[in-house]
Amino acid sequence: MEINNNARHELIRKAVGDSPGIRHADVVDHATRVWVDLAAHLTPLIGEAGFCALYGRAARLAAVADHWPVVLNGERSVGTLLLSIKNSLASIEPERAAAANLALLDSFTKLLAGLIGDGLTTRLLKTAWADRSEGNHNER
Repeated sequence: MEINNNARHELIRKAVGDSPGIRHADVVDHATRVWVDLAAHLTPLIGEAGFCALYGRAARLAAVADHWPVVLNGERSVGTLLLSIKNSLASIEPERAAAANLALLDSFTKLLAGLIGDGLTTRLLKTAWADRSEGNHNER
Protein backbone atom coordinates (compact mmCIF):
# COMPACT_ATOMS: atom_id res chain seq x y z
CA MET A 1 0.00 0.00 0.00
CA GLU A 2 1.45 3.37 -1.05
CA ILE A 3 1.57 5.94 1.70
CA ASN A 4 0.37 9.48 1.00
CA ASN A 5 3.74 11.19 0.98
CA ASN A 6 2.92 14.68 -0.29
CA ALA A 7 4.20 16.30 2.92
CA ARG A 8 7.46 14.33 2.71
CA HIS A 9 7.96 15.32 -0.94
CA GLU A 10 7.24 18.96 -0.14
CA LEU A 11 9.84 18.93 2.65
CA ILE A 12 12.44 17.40 0.33
CA ARG A 13 11.65 19.98 -2.35
CA LYS A 14 12.02 22.85 0.12
CA ALA A 15 15.22 21.45 1.64
CA VAL A 16 16.86 20.95 -1.72
CA GLY A 17 15.54 24.14 -3.28
CA ASP A 18 15.63 24.93 -6.97
CA SER A 19 18.56 26.93 -8.23
CA PRO A 20 19.00 26.57 -12.00
CA GLY A 21 22.35 27.77 -13.24
CA ILE A 22 24.06 27.29 -9.89
CA ARG A 23 27.77 26.35 -9.94
CA HIS A 24 28.49 22.61 -9.72
CA ALA A 25 30.50 22.99 -6.51
CA ASP A 26 27.57 24.82 -4.93
CA VAL A 27 25.12 22.09 -6.00
CA VAL A 28 27.34 19.47 -4.40
CA ASP A 29 27.94 21.51 -1.23
CA HIS A 30 24.23 22.25 -0.84
CA ALA A 31 23.25 18.62 -1.40
CA THR A 32 25.87 17.48 1.10
CA ARG A 33 24.63 20.00 3.67
CA VAL A 34 21.09 18.59 3.39
CA TRP A 35 22.52 15.13 4.19
CA VAL A 36 24.65 16.53 7.04
CA ASP A 37 21.55 18.06 8.62
CA LEU A 38 19.60 14.83 8.20
CA ALA A 39 22.43 12.71 9.60
CA ALA A 40 22.91 15.03 12.58
CA HIS A 41 19.27 14.67 13.47
CA LEU A 42 18.74 10.96 12.77
CA THR A 43 22.03 9.44 13.93
CA PRO A 44 21.27 9.92 17.64
CA LEU A 45 17.96 8.13 17.05
CA ILE A 46 19.00 5.22 14.80
CA GLY A 47 22.77 5.14 15.26
CA GLU A 48 25.55 5.50 12.71
CA ALA A 49 25.21 1.92 11.53
CA GLY A 50 21.46 2.36 11.10
CA PHE A 51 21.85 5.60 9.16
CA CYS A 52 24.57 4.12 6.93
CA ALA A 53 22.57 0.92 6.31
CA LEU A 54 19.44 2.88 5.43
CA TYR A 55 21.42 5.15 3.11
CA GLY A 56 23.11 2.16 1.47
CA ARG A 57 19.76 0.57 0.68
CA ALA A 58 18.34 3.88 -0.55
CA ALA A 59 21.38 4.47 -2.77
CA ARG A 60 21.07 1.03 -4.33
CA LEU A 61 17.37 1.57 -5.04
CA ALA A 62 17.94 5.07 -6.45
CA ALA A 63 20.85 3.88 -8.62
CA VAL A 64 18.78 1.08 -10.13
CA ALA A 65 15.75 3.30 -10.72
CA ASP A 66 17.62 6.30 -12.12
CA HIS A 67 20.69 4.65 -13.69
CA TRP A 68 23.26 6.83 -12.03
CA PRO A 69 26.62 5.80 -10.58
CA VAL A 70 26.64 5.35 -6.82
CA VAL A 71 29.87 4.52 -5.08
CA LEU A 72 29.17 2.35 -2.04
CA ASN A 73 32.03 1.02 -0.02
CA GLY A 74 30.06 -0.30 2.94
CA GLU A 75 30.62 2.89 4.92
CA ARG A 76 30.29 2.35 8.65
CA SER A 77 30.64 5.94 9.81
CA VAL A 78 28.49 8.90 8.93
CA GLY A 79 31.56 11.05 8.25
CA THR A 80 32.84 8.59 5.65
CA LEU A 81 29.37 8.26 4.18
CA LEU A 82 28.95 12.04 3.82
CA LEU A 83 32.32 12.28 2.07
CA SER A 84 31.24 9.45 -0.24
CA ILE A 85 27.99 11.29 -1.06
CA LYS A 86 29.92 14.48 -1.81
CA ASN A 87 32.43 12.67 -4.02
CA SER A 88 29.73 10.73 -5.88
CA LEU A 89 27.74 13.87 -6.63
CA ALA A 90 30.88 15.80 -7.60
CA SER A 91 31.73 13.13 -10.17
CA ILE A 92 28.65 13.85 -12.30
CA GLU A 93 27.33 16.98 -14.03
CA PRO A 94 25.32 19.50 -11.94
CA GLU A 95 21.85 18.70 -13.32
CA ARG A 96 22.42 14.99 -12.88
CA ALA A 97 23.84 15.54 -9.38
CA ALA A 98 20.75 17.53 -8.37
CA ALA A 99 18.45 14.83 -9.79
CA ALA A 100 20.49 12.08 -8.11
CA ASN A 101 20.28 13.86 -4.78
CA LEU A 102 16.49 14.15 -5.10
CA ALA A 103 16.26 10.45 -5.95
CA LEU A 104 18.45 9.56 -2.97
CA LEU A 105 16.45 11.71 -0.56
CA ASP A 106 13.17 10.31 -1.87
CA SER A 107 14.40 6.74 -1.58
CA PHE A 108 15.91 7.29 1.89
CA THR A 109 12.85 8.99 3.32
CA LYS A 110 10.50 6.46 1.72
CA LEU A 111 12.41 3.62 3.39
CA LEU A 112 12.41 5.51 6.69
CA ALA A 113 8.66 6.08 6.40
CA GLY A 114 8.18 2.37 5.75
CA LEU A 115 9.98 1.61 9.01
CA ILE A 116 8.59 4.25 11.36
CA GLY A 117 5.55 5.63 9.56
CA ASP A 118 4.92 8.60 7.36
CA GLY A 119 3.77 10.90 10.16
CA LEU A 120 6.86 10.43 12.30
CA THR A 121 9.15 10.65 9.27
CA THR A 122 7.56 13.95 8.28
CA ARG A 123 7.99 15.33 11.80
CA LEU A 124 11.65 14.25 11.88
CA LEU A 125 12.33 15.85 8.50
CA LYS A 126 10.66 19.08 9.58
CA THR A 127 12.91 19.21 12.61
CA ALA A 128 16.08 18.23 10.75
CA TRP A 129 15.50 20.75 7.99
CA ALA A 130 13.74 23.47 10.00
CA ASP A 131 15.86 26.31 8.60
CA ARG A 132 15.69 24.94 5.06
CA SER A 133 11.92 24.52 5.00
CA GLU A 134 11.59 28.16 6.01
CA GLY A 135 13.78 29.22 3.10
CA ASN A 136 16.91 29.80 5.20
CA HIS A 137 19.70 27.85 3.54
CA ASN A 138 22.52 29.28 5.65
CA GLU A 139 25.06 27.17 7.45
CA ARG A 140 24.22 26.54 11.07
